Amino acid sequence: MYNVMYQIGNETDVCSSSLEWEQTIYDLVKEELHLMGFPERSVGTGNPRSGVVADYETWHGFGIPPVLAGGPVLINETDNQDHSVAEYIELIKRVQAAGAEMIYWRGPHSQGQFDEMLALYKDLE
Repeated sequence: MYNVMYQIGNETDVCSSSLEWEQTIYDLVKEELHLMGFPERSVGTGNPRSGVVADYETWHGFGIPPVLAGGPVLINETDNQDHSVAEYIELIKRVQAAGAEMIYWRGPHSQGQFDEMLALYKDLE
């Protein structure tokens, strides 16, 4: 089984995408998945202010995400600062305890930090 998620766009609030555009992308992805016989997949938005009805919202930062629309939140990018592996692991635990999820953003981490992070990350659930 594959864990697959779709995201309408990253930082689409920066380019001021419209509600109509985002909702159309959301609807098209859902329709195509259905027509192709794929199971239901999550489709999220990178623009929490668009008003699109999405399955999750993404957030950037190194902290607990604010409650946006009351739905699932995914941190997919941090502040790009050089945080230690221990700081990342602690934040991931706090984010998960708050009901959100976090994707590891390598940013300025060295290969050694990256390897250490991946070894520890796989044990987090």
